Amino acid sequence: MERLAWIELLDREGVVSQRFPVSHWPVTIGRAYACDIIVDDPFVAPRHLQISGNADDTFAVEDLESVNGMHINGRRVLNRTASLTPDDIVRFGHSQLRVRHSAHPVADETPIVPHTWDRQPRTLLFTALILLCLTGAAGFLSYNSEDSMIEVLTMIMGVLSVTGIWVSGWTLVGRVFSGQTHFVAHAVIGTVGMSVFWVTDALLNLSEFSFNTTVFSDRASLIDFITLSAMLYFHLRLVSRLRKPQLGMIAATASLLLWGVATVTSMVESDQNLALRDYSTSIAPAAMLLDKGQSIDQFVNGADDLKQQVQE
Repeated sequence: MERLAWIELLDREGVVSQRFPVSHWPVTIGRAYACDIIVDDPFVAPRHLQISGNADDTFAVEDLESVNGMHINGRRVLNRTASLTPDDIVRFGHSQLRVRHSAHPVADETPIVPHTWDRQPRTLLFTALILLCLTGAAGFLSYNSEDSMIEVLTMIMGVLSVTGIWVSGWTLVGRVFSGQTHFVAHAVIGTVGMSVFWVTDALLNLSEFSFNTTVFSDRASLIDFITLSAMLYFHLRLVSRLRKPQLGMIAATASLLLWGVATVTSMVESDQNLALRDYSTSIAPAAMLLDKGQSIDQFVNGADDLKQQVQE
């Protein structure tokens, strides 16, 4: 039987969710079982629409006296009938459709890129080495005891463990929801993200020491939020077919929740521990100190003045 056209049901984003071949005109659409196309939408009438083909390769749509009516390209149709082109979208109830001829042209296929830079093992090796170097450097700068090597190795193992758990989780999610693990790509995202965290932390601590202020460390959580959002976005792109704006909103919302929890936790710890309040704990070579601050004599005199004020 010859296919005259196709009726495509669209989701809220305008993506085709179902296609129905048309072999005769007219075609009735609604919730009733007697309709040619049944739509499970409580806001659609039992017999809602009737679509016919015209001689000029357009289509005619008729509202079969439904309560909610129909809209074409966002505009409500008041006279119950209208003409359709293949690019017009008809909304009825909470559903929408379009009609296209069998000879309607389609875009060329999208070429499959077999190996991109973020899915190559050598890229993962490079990013993993960078993460190891940054973690080792941070460890040597943080520990000065005789057992510093053991402490540095412990830090490296901890970072690798956290990164491995993170990557394994996303690999499992990808396997469940997309059927593909994309282990290398997830691992590249994880190692790059952890490296960004280390670099950001080191630069902020150095700036904090150089200018003798806690302003930079106070902004660290915002930078961490941006980094985490980017990581979640790229992970989601590997496991979901949602559009980029939707993935961005999901990633930003999840990061915002985690950032809020971390911020509240940090505030509670600051209230419980006076040592965490507005004091810089960053240490670097003296040559990096740009704000020299007070001399020892000025500090002692200031302490004496404060002592006298307290005694008075």
